[in-house]
Amino acid sequence: MSIFFKIMLTLVYLIIYLLLFICLIHSFQTNNRQIFLNMFIAIGFMLLGGIFGFVLRKKEFRNISKIIILLIWLLLFILGLEVGSNPEIISGLANIGVEALIITLAAVFGSAV
Repeated sequence: MSIFFKIMLTLVYLIIYLLLFICLIHSFQTNNRQIFLNMFIAIGFMLLGGIFGFVLRKKEFRNISKIIILLIWLLLFILGLEVGSNPEIISGLANIGVEALIITLAAVFGSAV
C-alpha cells in the first residue's frame, strides 16, 4: 500500500470522526440524550472496527465479502420496509415526478456498476 493511499485514508477517517464529533456536540447542546447516545454508539462501533481491523490485519478472512453482501441486502430490505410503511413517503411518491425517478435509477445503476 502506497504512502499516499495511507495518508488519504487517514484523512478520510479524520474527517468522518470530526463530523461525528460535531454532531455529538450539537446533540449534547440541544439536550437530546437519545441522539447523543446513538452518535456515541456509532463512533464507538467505528473505533472498535478500526481497532479490530488493525489487530487482525494479517489474518485472512475467506467469506467476509459474502457476509458483507448479505448484510447490505438485509439493510436494504429493512430500509424498504421503513419506506413502504411510512404513509407520508408513499403519498408523496406521486409528487416526486419523472426527474426524481431518473435520478434515482441513475444513482442505483452507478452504484451497481
